[in-house]
Amino acid sequence: MKTSGARRYANPVPASQSAQGAKGAVAADGPQAPSRVQISKAMMGFLTHCGYSHGGNGFEGMAFLIEQFRNIDLTDPTEPEQGLDLDAMAMDFARQYKADKAAAKEVGGEVRAFPGVQHPVFKDKPVNHDPRQRFIARFMEERGAYNIFHDYCCKLVQALYKVGASRYVFCLHVDAIIAALLLALLWKD
Repeated sequence: MKTSGARRYANPVPASQSAQGAKGAVAADGPQAPSRVQISKAMMGFLTHCGYSHGGNGFEGMAFLIEQFRNIDLTDPTEPEQGLDLDAMAMDFARQYKADKAAAKEVGGEVRAFPGVQHPVFKDKPVNHDPRQRFIARFMEERGAYNIFHDYCCKLVQALYKVGASRYVFCLHVDAIIAALLLALLWKD
């Protein structure tokens, strides 16, 4: 694993902040009349909010997950019974991350950032949740839907805390679940 900072990929995909830009641009136009909604304003708002810090998280999140699952024979990411030990996978990654973090600190280098798995939302709370991510997770659970990538991300934030790589159980952002859902849709292709 590289410790030279977060990777940067081309072609960021939309995420929650990107959609917020489109919504804000249209809403700022004045009265909510269908004849006044202009697609050009929505597109401009989308573009002003799309980048690596927000919109890029979806693309980078998928790239991160592909990296984690690339050597695994996974045919259907929506099938819960894969025979994989996601807890062990997450713990192995978390231990390696902790070692890489210590090595980077020793030489003054940067540590890799995780797209969609970031800072605590509520300071000084030991466990953090993004309410939007939790809403989608509950909705999926109620429907009996499963996503192995989302499951892995949930286990990863726990593992980072358990091995001491973080002082908090980091928040799994809505961008992470968006990336997990999109990757599951694209996995067979």
